[in-house]
Amino acid sequence: FTTPQQLESQRILEKKIFEKESELLKLSVEMREKSDEITHLKTREVSLIDKSDTLEKELLKLNVEMREKRDEIMHLKTRELSLIYKSDTLEKELGFAKDETQ
Repeated sequence: FTTPQQLESQRILEKKIFEKESELLKLSVEMREKSDEITHLKTREVSLIDKSDTLEKELLKLNVEMREKRDEIMHLKTRELSLIYKSDTLEKELGFAKDETQ
């Protein structure tokens, strides 16, 4: 036989158990959300690392191309100066030859 006090005590305990179970469920949901957020952030981090690596490779490639273009420009300028010098020299020689034939 259960007394009214025992029934009240049991009801209070059941209520507390229900509240704790509800709190546990809520924390479990929160934990799952945090876990999903962590997974999302880690995925984003990997994606950003990949993008960074790709950009670094592209930058290195562009630096090499730029160096090659600079070298090509220097070669062409050197060639241009050489041709200007040769042209000036030939013009002088032509001028001397004309002077000698007159």
